[in-house]
Amino acid sequence: MANVTVGENVTAYGVWDSQSSTVAASKVTIVVKNGTVDGVFQSYNGETIIMTGKNASSTVYSVDVTNAKLVRRYGAAMQLSDYQAGDVLDASGIINGTT
Repeated sequence: MANVTVGENVTAYGVWDSQSSTVAASKVTIVVKNGTVDGVFQSYNGETIIMTGKNASSTVYSVDVTNAKLVRRYGAAMQLSDYQAGDVLDASGIINGTT
């Protein structure tokens, strides 16, 4: 249970108690959300990119690129230092809030 944090999606398996609206869980699974975020590059620090999402609320995302494959628009490889403020990004992976 120490691995479950506030805001994560989980699935609980067990016995439902309708009087107290609780589950006596025998198993809890963290549901990993995979997805893509479109945004605009702001900066990077170490192996983390800061980008502003191209959504209605302009959410600021932290993107861990430690094990990422960084590619240009038409597939050429690139380095993190090649990014410039204002570059448009697509980041795909596991989404946890704004990370």
